[in-house]
Amino acid sequence: MSIFETTKPGVERLAMLAPGHLKAKKPEQIKWLPDFLAHWRSRKGPNLKEAYRDFQAEWSRVYSDQPAMAAACPSYDAVRRAMEKLPRREKARGRVSGSEALAFECFQKRDWSLMPVNGCWIADGKSLEMKVSHPDHGRPFTPELTLIIDGRTRFVTGWSLALSESVIAVADAYRYAMKHCGKPLFVYSDNGCQCTSCQ
Repeated sequence: MSIFETTKPGVERLAMLAPGHLKAKKPEQIKWLPDFLAHWRSRKGPNLKEAYRDFQAEWSRVYSDQPAMAAACPSYDAVRRAMEKLPRREKARGRVSGSEALAFECFQKRDWSLMPVNGCWIADGKSLEMKVSHPDHGRPFTPELTLIIDGRTRFVTGWSLALSESVIAVADAYRYAMKHCGKPLFVYSDNGCQCTSCQ
């Protein structure tokens, strides 16, 4: 009412009285979500309705002496919408363990700041996304690029371009790297057969 009375009729009043756009809450802003996740993250693997039933029962028990809070229990749909915002890894946390849990991890973040330069080399091969003429028979094929980078500096220490993924290609990349940058303390690779055969 005060906004209505303090503004002039027309665009100014309309702009002040227009409802604002509600921004979607991030999962970390939902205060009751950790309480629900305590019921969701069980090795028994309850479905959403079972976990919500347990959460609702605990909510009414905890807030039995506070009628306003007891009535403010989030609905099943609110819980479902909040769970849809969580990444798969967070949904699976506590429900699975071991190799099943590792399947949800997209990568492991490593701290390279304490590693010396030339301390660890990372080696991997990649089929180039192109078709070129084969030097022997002329038909199109995809060449293989093998790169070796220093873990600390991300500097490409060695590389090799070969006709296919092979031990020779990896060994050639190491030859180039050691010729120009010396020897590393250790090497990290994906343990593909082309990498393990030349160790």
